[in-house]
Amino acid sequence: MSKVPFFFTPARWLLKGDDLRRAEIIYRYGPDYDGTDMHRELLDYDYVPGSQDHQLQALNLDHADGKIDDHSYELLRAEVLLEGQELEVALIEIERQHGVISDREAAKRTATAKKEAWVDGPMTYDGHGGVLFDLDWNHYWIEELKQNGYTGETDDIIMKKWFAALCYSEVIEQHGGAEMDPFLYETARAALNKIIGRDN
Repeated sequence: MSKVPFFFTPARWLLKGDDLRRAEIIYRYGPDYDGTDMHRELLDYDYVPGSQDHQLQALNLDHADGKIDDHSYELLRAEVLLEGQELEVALIEIERQHGVISDREAAKRTATAKKEAWVDGPMTYDGHGGVLFDLDWNHYWIEELKQNGYTGETDDIIMKKWFAALCYSEVIEQHGGAEMDPFLYETARAALNKIIGRDN
């Protein structure tokens, strides 16, 4: 039996305007339809065009149809739902979760987005009995060092001075402070003074 044209159904006589057009779309696809085409046609009737709900539903349909991947879907969804610093931090976390940036880079960007000082220096062994430090920082960390008396023509120089002071403090702490071997103490102090540009 062929389907009765929508024109002859009771809904055609009782409904008007958007309700009528919506009912016609649903009738055309039928009660068993489970695809996305019908929902796309209903989008402007079910949600206010341009509204947050309208944008989210459009994204959901694009994602369901495979038009956008998981990564893009999460980024676009965040842009609809969030703004300002909260959005910036959320986008960084999404990039981290999808392997676009490393955990370390994400931590740096997140701190910078929040206007917080950040520094990191993982240690590795060089294979010859020495150690290497891979220092990285953001500009808020440099500003914090400047506020605490560190100076230099470049950020690298300021960081070298801070790191030298840190190492010097560690030597003093680990080897007995004022009671440590005089030669070791003077060697550490001389190295620190050379780096920070102090005469004694």
